[in-house]
Order: sequence, then C-alpha cells, then structure tokens
Amino acid sequence: MPDASFLTPLAGLLALAVLAPLAAFAGRERRASQIRLVLSLFPPSRLSRASVAISLALVPALLGLAAAQPVLEGSRTRQERTDAEAFFVLDISRSMFASSGPGAATRLERARQAVSVLQRELPEIPFGLASFNETVLPYVLPTTDARVIAATLADSLALEGAAVPPLSEFVVPELTTSLNALAAISRANFFSPAAEKRLVVVLTDGETTEATMGLARAFQRRPRIQVIFVRFWDASERIYSTGVAEPGYSPSPALFARLEHASSLVGGRVFEEDELGDARNTAESFLGSGRTRPRELGGERLALMPYVTLTAFLPLAFLLWRRNL
Repeated sequence: MPDASFLTPLAGLLALAVLAPLAAFAGRERRASQIRLVLSLFPPSRLSRASVAISLALVPALLGLAAAQPVLEGSRTRQERTDAEAFFVLDISRSMFASSGPGAATRLERARQAVSVLQRELPEIPFGLASFNETVLPYVLPTTDARVIAATLADSLALEGAAVPPLSEFVVPELTTSLNALAAISRANFFSPAAEKRLVVVLTDGETTEATMGLARAFQRRPRIQVIFVRFWDASERIYSTGVAEPGYSPSPALFARLEHASSLVGGRVFEEDELGDARNTAESFLGSGRTRPRELGGERLALMPYVTLTAFLPLAFLLWRRNL
C-alpha cells in the first residue's frame, strides 16, 4: 500500500484560516435571524445553511492541505544477485558525439540507449555506471534500481559531454582516449568483495590509443573480470555540434583493429552496436545464475498538491453560484 506523507507539514497551518470565514458566517446568520424574526420571514433550510458553511470551511482547509504538499510514496521488492555485479563504462570522448547527420542520434546517445536496454534485460544484476576518456570516473556503484542509472545517464553524463571541447585540426582524436585507463577498474574497489562474478561492459567507438600489456596485467587479477566491448562507429559519421561537420574530426578506419587488440589482452569480446542481443547473451552466459536476496526499492512519488488545489475550486465555485442566485 502507498504511504502518504507531507513535504512541508507546517505550511498546513494555513488551514486554520478556516476559522475566519466560519466566524463571519456565524455572525451573518445571527443578524439574518433577527431580521427574519422582525419581518416574520421563514428561515432557509438547514441543508442550505449547512452547504454554505461546509463550502466556506473547505476552501481554506483544502488550500492548507495543498500547502503541506501531500505525496503518495510506494515501494516494490526486487530479487537482487548477491554474487554478481557489473559496470557500464561509457566513452565520453569528443568522437562519441559523431552521428550520421545533423539531428541524428550520436554515438553517445546510442550507447546510453544500449545501457538502458541491457539493464532492463538483466534486472537481477546490480549495475554500476562510469565514464572514461583518459581516466575512469565512477558515477554510480552497482544497483538494481534502474531509475538511478537512468537519472545519471540523463544528467551527469550530459554535463560531462558538454564539457568536452571541439577537436581542432591540430588534435589527433585517438590521443584523447585511452583504453589503458580501464586498468583502474581492476585495481580500484569498483566491485564489492562479495561479487564473485564481475562484468564490465565498455561502450566506445574504439578510436583510442593502442592498449598495452599494462592493461592485460591489470585484468589478470582475481576474481576475474569479464569484459565486453560494444562498438558504436561508422565511417560516414561526423560531429555536427552546430549543424555543420567539425573540420577537426573524421573517422579513421586504421584504428579499427585497436579495440580487437585491447579485447584480446583482457580476454574479452567485441560486438558491434547492431549485435546488442549477442552481447546480452554473452553477459548472461558469464553471469549465469546465483544467490539472490529481496531488495526493497522506493517507489515513485506522486505529488497530490495540484489535485488538492484544483479540488478547492469546487466549493469556491459553489459559493459564487449561491451568491448569484
């Protein structure tokens, strides 16, 4: 069952303003009763007087309730693997902003969509999120709450991408991105000690410096980390930040073999973006099945303030209608 709570409960004291119109109504009714007694007029029905009094009370009461900002919060339980964790690592170098044309989805946008698809299809696996170009920067530690990943993809990664300057004709694009930076994932505490099965999904265009044996040595540590590379690349793509292709960038087919070489050093596999289903199957095969535990995830918040505010107009409209009778 959803739980009700108030974000600003003290603001609900506005409802005490109900005393003012009720006091005014009571005084008016006393004077009207005296006048009707003098003129020998019949009093209005109790229903008529009660409807006015209730409407007068409801307007400030509902506005006070709206000011307290009521919300409904639900929760849900999901089974979560305790022996397996994974990380999405997105390349945020300038070349990842290449696309097939102005307004088309960039490589980075397509990679973000792939992250959402893979997490949705592996719901029991806690996923973390990180980015890299010359270094690896973690954003989210492994979690099964897809909303956390989605929010980070939409906000933090967008800010990181906006900070990447355009490439000039004097900059060699592949020198701005290093797959060797991925060695930090093995050396640092990206995974929890309980994670026996560890997976890293690297989403990149592969336009990087040549990987070295240092990367291979880092991934020889135990527990073993399985690496899957998903490449987002096409020879016709350019960067269209202003609607015109940036002169400082053009795809380099000569770099195509570098991702395959890096994958061989770490014992991983490379998939193209249209092979996302195969990448998922490989991840599933490596992660297999294992111990799970129930985890309660906070549900969505439903703000009730707009609805309560609109409801307050109903008794107000009734009072205006009664006045014009």
